[in-house]
Amino acid sequence: MQEDRKWQQRIRLSGCLLLETVDWWCRADFEFPVDSTVASVLYLFSPRCNPFKVSETKVRQHLLNVVGTAITEYSQTWPRHTDAQKHELIDPLSQILSNAADRWDAGTFDPAIEMVNQQLVDQIVAHKYVIFHHNQTTRRDYGGFHGSG
Repeated sequence: MQEDRKWQQRIRLSGCLLLETVDWWCRADFEFPVDSTVASVLYLFSPRCNPFKVSETKVRQHLLNVVGTAITEYSQTWPRHTDAQKHELIDPLSQILSNAADRWDAGTFDPAIEMVNQQLVDQIVAHKYVIFHHNQTTRRDYGGFHGSG
């Protein structure tokens, strides 16, 4: 159960990060910060992050003080992966954020932040950035012992 609570907190923090980032971006005159947001998401789902020690308020600012680039964050979690393997996850995460930012910039509210967050989480699971061990497998991994989630 502890792993499930950690997983849910990671997802919640990722959503808070997106909400704060979009809020900051709407007030700023800058491009959407894709790389730093991807880096922050990768950190949130890494074993280095204790999700219960990250505040749900001002999560973006906290993470900007902790994370490096997306490639650096991925490398710290999976140091033996090749650059090609790293980009197999970083590129889709970046594309999801870029596509959403383009639509938001055009004045649409679709996709919702919650949907973007779910797309990011789906990619993290699909690319096995997070490994669920047999004693931790639950519905969160869309399979395992419990079937589809």
